[in-house]
Amino acid sequence: MPKVYFHDLGLRNALLNQFNPIVQRLDKGMVIENYAYIRLRELYDNDILRYWRT
Repeated sequence: MPKVYFHDLGLRNALLNQFNPIVQRLDKGMVIENYAYIRLRELYDNDILRYWRT
């Protein structure tokens, strides 16, 4: 199953209608993972970024 990352977490939060602080959110792991992807995308080309999933 492919992973989907948002380029804008604000848009993701608006679509899900979740604006709670990160410590109160049930999806904080997904938000942090998406944020890490955004930061890595700023540093490297999309062709270089890969991930392993088991």
